[in-house]
Amino acid sequence: MLNISTTRVWANLKEMFTTSPKVWTKQEVESEVHYIVERLFGVDCENEMSFADLGVDSIDRLDLISEVEATFDLSIIVEEMVNLATVKDLIEFVATKKLSAKSE
Repeated sequence: MLNISTTRVWANLKEMFTTSPKVWTKQEVESEVHYIVERLFGVDCENEMSFADLGVDSIDRLDLISEVEATFDLSIIVEEMVNLATVKDLIEFVATKKLSAKSE
């Protein structure tokens, strides 16, 4: 017979559902965006590089959106992504969304 403490189970469930989302600093956002871009497109990137220079097409942008959404727990509208021309633009966009969410 399985003997599990009810208190322990409730404590674990409470922890699972009350854990606060990760709070990102701008430096962490920048580092993570670089990691995502480098992993997806196989290139070392700099903030000022444009997605066109990196050879990112519309399908690649959808992959990038998915990765950024999953990593940062965000929802990004495709039209928002179209306006982001450089890696720096993406970093600023994510940082703004995450920092504004933190202050709410």
